[in-house]
Amino acid sequence: MTDTLTCPNCSYKIEVSATLAAQLRDSVRKEFEADVRDLQDQLQQANLKLGEALSAESEVRRERRELEDEKRQLELTIKCRLNEERQKLCENASSEAVDDAALEEMIASRELQEEDSPF
Repeated sequence: MTDTLTCPNCSYKIEVSATLAAQLRDSVRKEFEADVRDLQDQLQQANLKLGEALSAESEVRRERRELEDEKRQLELTIKCRLNEERQKLCENASSEAVDDAALEEMIASRELQEEDSPF
């Protein structure tokens, strides 16, 4: 029993024996299977790298969110402290204004007393 092979370039038909054809099929099958295994290994490695990259990206996004939250919290803390300090400054300024007014009133009162007193 003979089989034929066809040249892919010139389409010439080559007759080969069943044994040789079986050996060629076996050789091509083994080569094909090896190529498939290599491709599967490459795919597995690519999937592992993709998983690592996705995990790293997720971690970076989580850290970025944490930093943004910390930044917002710090800004809020600073605003609160500034408002407290403004309030204290306003209270101090009001207190100083009252003290100044009281002092001026005392001075004016003494000046009047000095003018009115015969000594």
